[in-house]
Amino acid sequence: MVTETELENVNTKNASREQQAGVCISVLSDLIYEEEIISLRGNLINPIYSLCIDSRKVVPGCLFFAIDGQHTNGSFYVEEAIDRGAIAVITDSPLPKHYPVPFIQVQNVREQLSKVSRRFYNHPDQKLRLTGITGTNGKTTVSMLTKHL
Repeated sequence: MVTETELENVNTKNASREQQAGVCISVLSDLIYEEEIISLRGNLINPIYSLCIDSRKVVPGCLFFAIDGQHTNGSFYVEEAIDRGAIAVITDSPLPKHYPVPFIQVQNVREQLSKVSRRFYNHPDQKLRLTGITGTNGKTTVSMLTKHL
């Protein structure tokens, strides 16, 4: 568990960087909850500046998700992601012992990517307003009239 002092130190160090860049940052412990973790190696106090699923697009401060694909396994690219600056890795594979960043093993990486993304971007789905128009006639007219309200 992250203490308030540790969290405050991380936030203080990165506050000016966040303001200058206009970047959304979070502390890893705010993005993933203990009950979602199967196994953990490392700590959860690292600041996260971006989320990434492609090791070629990793930048320093990125949280890398090692997702299995149709043709390859994301775990094959963990080392490349770390070399490019990934600050932590989330995977569904057993945790290796030799990497210098926090490793988090979860049940389903894709599901965790969804949850972490939602938290990282401050729940954007709650800000959406959706309206459905159904019926046989008049859907286009109603949608155009609504657009101009």
